[in-house]
Amino acid sequence: WFPCRFIEYKGDFENPCYGLIFNKFDKTKQFLEELNLQGDGYTWHALVDSFIRTKAPKHCQCLHYDPESSMFCVRSENIDALKAVHYFIRMSQKEEGVLIQAAEFLDVAIIE
Repeated sequence: WFPCRFIEYKGDFENPCYGLIFNKFDKTKQFLEELNLQGDGYTWHALVDSFIRTKAPKHCQCLHYDPESSMFCVRSENIDALKAVHYFIRMSQKEEGVLIQAAEFLDVAIIE
């Protein structure tokens, strides 16, 4: 799950619930700032949302975002949805074009 951290929530859930945390912003922060984005957890929420809406829309309804400035967090009962998020984050660390494409369809209301 690198560069993210995968979490399996235990407790009184009827269905299994999983989470993904990402806070290794250093590698992309400067590039995102050049795109006039802060590069924090809220920015990653908007970028992931853009990617999911455009590339994996079947997962839109099953992702529950809970970002903070210091980290991006998303939860879901659907592990495949989290795998799609992980794929985007992993690829965005390797290819700036992935970030550029997600930024094109970014919902600015998410980060305002």
